[in-house]
Amino acid sequence: MGSGINSIDVDGDGAEDAERFDSDGLAGISRRRLLRYMGAGIALGVLDPQRVVNSAYAARWLPTAHGRVWRATGTDVPDITPYDDMFQTFMKRYGVRAASFALSKDGALLYSRGYTWAESLYPATLPGTLFRLASVSKAFTNAAIFELSSAGRLNLATPVFPFLGITDIALASQTPSPYINEITVQNLLDMAGGWNDHQTVVATDGTTVPGTGFDPLFNLREIAQKLRLFGPPSKRDIARYMYGEPLQFKPGTQDVYTTAGESYSNFGYLLLGMVIEAVTGTAYIRYVQQLVRSLGITDLQLGHTAHSLRYPKEVWSYDSPDKGPSAFFPYFDVEAPFPYGGDDFLLDVGDSAGGLVTSAPSLVTFTHKYISWGFGYRPDPVPNIVVSRNGGLPGARSYIVNSDTRVDYAFVMNTGNFPGAIEGSDPVSDLFTQLENYILGHLF
Repeated sequence: MGSGINSIDVDGDGAEDAERFDSDGLAGISRRRLLRYMGAGIALGVLDPQRVVNSAYAARWLPTAHGRVWRATGTDVPDITPYDDMFQTFMKRYGVRAASFALSKDGALLYSRGYTWAESLYPATLPGTLFRLASVSKAFTNAAIFELSSAGRLNLATPVFPFLGITDIALASQTPSPYINEITVQNLLDMAGGWNDHQTVVATDGTTVPGTGFDPLFNLREIAQKLRLFGPPSKRDIARYMYGEPLQFKPGTQDVYTTAGESYSNFGYLLLGMVIEAVTGTAYIRYVQQLVRSLGITDLQLGHTAHSLRYPKEVWSYDSPDKGPSAFFPYFDVEAPFPYGGDDFLLDVGDSAGGLVTSAPSLVTFTHKYISWGFGYRPDPVPNIVVSRNGGLPGARSYIVNSDTRVDYAFVMNTGNFPGAIEGSDPVSDLFTQLENYILGHLF
């Protein structure tokens, strides 16, 4: 290999280390190795970690339509063409590289497709390709809590923090809310735990609910620094820190509906995952995998933020034009693309709130059993009532739908950026509406 910092054997294993700076940048390197890299750079006077990471991503993540090829995979069944056309039009318009769609009626899978609009060497998306679910992960958390409650193993009125053994502040400067120990499992399900980490809102009862703009799951670097942790905080670190932070309303007095969605809480669902672990004595992902295995779902996994840890059947890339300081390294201003730690969120930490991956067919199987938004089993269809849940992260969008036509469907894609979209619009919601209107007219 050529000369320069990228071809120096900095860790003493006798091999040049250009390949160490792969598609993860520094995210795939152990702390010990990172320090050795940094030491080598200091000694040579040439290592700029931010420049190295940025250059490592430049060729791979620069969006371009040049040389893209359209591919659709899966069984080419009758009547699939309109769905293929809808996704092809959408993906070409917004430059989406990978997506998958599945649909069932009365629990029987009718359509299962993988779509690719990418360079010819980009791996083809298959019906079974795994995608990040973002907040659709919360539907699995709801199902787990529902089953534990139904089995008598969990009382929804249980105060969460005392149950988890968190009863003291993490920092001497903190003063916990007098209501912190009153937050129940039910409050968390209703997003009524007392947090508004969005903007200030006037609730339906006229109460002004202040907003903090601080979602702890997307501020891992700050929490790690305040707690003086070496690396990113664990789930319990986050919970300990938030125990001492102010609430924005008394638990149970507002919810996601009365606050126009502003009390939507990723942190509340992180706590629910911890409750599941405390009740079952096993990791959140293990319990949820066991739960859905009875439905025939075997590809549900905990996602990993680092690209080098992607699953063999997982989509090749999560695309986003944005970069930020990596959550993997709280004390280094090393930038990474948002989907790979640059948005200060780690799937490995935010498991029960937004960290799962699976395929579109598995989502359809799941949401035929459990309601997509809410608590419990999928109800019998009600005319003109469509229940859905969608999720979004940098590099991911997801949708699961219980239609009023005895149809369940899901789609996932590998980006949350849609260049050219009208300001204030959501092209993915528009695609959902287009699909729903077609289904209503053809599969009723």
